[in-house]
Amino acid sequence: MAEFLRNIALVRVIDHGVDYEYRIAGDAHVMAFGSAFQGVRVSQIEAVAPDYGRVTRATYEHVRNIAEPYCVRGWVGEDMPDSRFSYHESVFLPLGPREEVVDHLMVVSTYVPRNAWAGTPGRS
Repeated sequence: MAEFLRNIALVRVIDHGVDYEYRIAGDAHVMAFGSAFQGVRVSQIEAVAPDYGRVTRATYEHVRNIAEPYCVRGWVGEDMPDSRFSYHESVFLPLGPREEVVDHLMVVSTYVPRNAWAGTPGRS
């Protein structure tokens, strides 16, 4: 698992989903978002980036409620013009002491930097 540590974020569920806090954020996440967000809560993200915060919270809530892994991938569009990446693949893994109790989420992501697609037709 050591090879993937830079791609992992560990998110603590606070009060059954009232909020979520980043406990660990690997280097890949920090480089992709341009910020070290360890210790930051989703409510704080919602305050400065409401659309991104809303999608993040909805994804975390979905994984917490179904207590099953969830995968997403896609191109980053105009909704994130300041993004440092243009494509991502992420898996959200529910963690907890029992199957029906999710108290943490492990997020494993890979990001393609914006400049990696330079010169490729149809990609920026």
